[in-house]
Formats: sequence, C-alpha cells, structure tokens
Amino acid sequence: MITMGEPTRNDGKAPGARRKRRAVVFACAVASLLAALIVLTRPNPKALYTMTFLPSMGGVQTAAQAINDQGQVLATVRTAREGVRVLVWDKSETVREVDSFPKASHVSARLNNQCQIAGTAYNAGGTCRAFFWDADGIRHRLDPSAGKQVHVKALNNRGQVVGHYTVDRGPRHAFVWDATAGMQDLGTFGGTESLACDINDAGQVVGFVSRFPQWHAFLWDPNTGMRRLGPTKFGPAATCHVNNQGVVAGQFGSADDETCVSIWTDETGARRLPSVGGDWVQVRALNDAGRVLLAASHSGSWKLLGRRLLGRSESYLWDSEGGFRGLERHLGRRDVRGFTALDINEDGVMVGSLRLEKPYYSYGVLLEPLVDSENR
Repeated sequence: MITMGEPTRNDGKAPGARRKRRAVVFACAVASLLAALIVLTRPNPKALYTMTFLPSMGGVQTAAQAINDQGQVLATVRTAREGVRVLVWDKSETVREVDSFPKASHVSARLNNQCQIAGTAYNAGGTCRAFFWDADGIRHRLDPSAGKQVHVKALNNRGQVVGHYTVDRGPRHAFVWDATAGMQDLGTFGGTESLACDINDAGQVVGFVSRFPQWHAFLWDPNTGMRRLGPTKFGPAATCHVNNQGVVAGQFGSADDETCVSIWTDETGARRLPSVGGDWVQVRALNDAGRVLLAASHSGSWKLLGRRLLGRSESYLWDSEGGFRGLERHLGRRDVRGFTALDINEDGVMVGSLRLEKPYYSYGVLLEPLVDSENR
C-alpha cells in the first residue's frame, strides 16, 4: 500500500524539520547580533571614581588588603618561589616590604595610620602564624603559648589587635593584644565561644558570641563591659565593624535572613538597612563618616550537577544621606565582571579586588572619588 506523506531527503530529514531548524538558527543569530550591538553601543556608566591598578611588585598576583588615612595600601604579593610577600605601597610608587612568608598559602592583614601592621599567615597544612609589625620594623609574635593558634582580624590606631585564638581545636576565645600588656582573653561572655571582629581607638570591641543555638553580635567596652546587639544567621562567618564614634555595622538583626545588615548606635539601637538583594550580604568596612562597604553574592541562574554557575559578587557603599550606591557600575568600564571592595579610609578612598571579562583575572585596585562623586 502506498501512503502519501511529506517527502524526505536522503538524510531522512523532512523539509518541515529543516525549516524549523533554520528558523531557530536564524533567531539565535539575530539575538546574538542584537546582544552584541547593545553591548557595543551602550554608553559607559558614569564614572564616579578614578581607578589605579596596583603594580605587580615582582609577583604573579597582587591583592589589596587595607588602606589607611594617608593613602598607604597594604598589599600581599604572591610569587612563584617566595610564597607570599607583605608590602606597603602608595601612589608615589614607594614600596616597603614588611615580611615574606615562603610557606604561606595566603596572608590576611590590616594596617593603621601609624603604619603598624597585624595579620595572620596561613599555611597549606592548616597551621597559622600571627604577627604584629611596629612602624620601626620590630616584629612581635602574637602566639600566647604552645598549642594555641591565633587569628588576627583588626587593629586600631593605638596598636591594639583583636581576633580569636583556639586551643587544640577547642572553643574559640576573643582577645585583645598590645605590645605592652600582651594577650588579654575576653572570655566567652557566658556562651560557648566568642570571636572579635574589630576594635576602635577607644578600645571598644565588636564581634560574635555563641549562646546555643544562636550566635549574637556584641559590643564590649573596657569600662562598661559587654552588651548584645542582635542575633545573626551566619554565626562565625559573620562580620562586624565599629568606628570611632561607636557606630556598629554588621551582619546581625535576624536569626533567619542571610542578607540582614544592621546599623547600631547607643541612641537608636539596631536599625536594619534596606536589602540590596543577593544570596548573602557581608559588611567589609566602616569609616568614621558612617560609610559602610558591603559585598553581596549573587548566584547564577544556570545549574550544573546541582551547583549554580556564573555567580558574581557586587559591592555597595552606603551612608545615611545617599543610601546605597553600586560601585562596579560607576567605575567607567563596561568590561567589569565583578568588584569586591575590601577597605575604605576617611577620605572615601577604597581598595578592593577587580575582575574583568577578558582576561578573567583578579586585580588589586585603588578607587578614589571624583570631585563630584558625592552628588548622587
């Protein structure tokens, strides 16, 4: 029996299928062309900052860590043979090497206005070494005794250092250290663990304390003691900062929301900031003018083996007058893949990590506000 049907080619594909395939290919080509035209013809976003790339300083990768009010930048430089070097750099191209850690996988450090430096060098084997460098070049070890690992988080302009230490994988204890008094254990404030995140010039310390089953942000004053500021979803991964006016900004105010960031003052208590979106938000820095640096993580919409792809992080600057400003859209470039702000000084100058579309690489950068950048 002969059946009348749609003719086919030798390859077995019907003309209708071929037409559909051509239509799909054509539509994809048009969409790609339109996308390319949009990218090529869109104007550069308004630049509110001048951007300076940190030099390589003899390494294969340079990362900014902190900046002080004199504009000096603390940077770590990874080298092929010498591990990690810690240096201080400024725009006059003056470079001062602080220390070298041949076995370190990475170094986390902070810088104050006296050019004192405190930090921790982490080795690939899981051990770490805390250090404090005075402006005259004298180095101090912060290890209180054998068996304790010290993790430095911040220092103030009086040379006081805060962080936490552990003993044989036991509970973590917040501490304050200086070259005269040595290590002061702050205890756990009635909880099981405590972590110190920042200290201001008055010696006020902020951090987090574990009171099962929740973690809470705290403010400790050397004269009045400790007060709780609010719960946090993140626990030991949360961040918190205090400035010299006693203002606190951090990830607290909710035990459920990973994007919750609050501002606390003695007069108003804790006030939650509006959301910037994302999967989680982290406070990176706070200056005396009340400007808060935040980083938000945004997961991609595509998944592979249950993991989200094409995720990115964005950084924001917040103050009470202007609200939020997305930083990467004001860098004057269209090829920014992501920007993570790390520190800000009193003049609003920032340092951070920049990623570009091509090549996909991380650069240490310095951002300086333009004269009219405060006009939002």
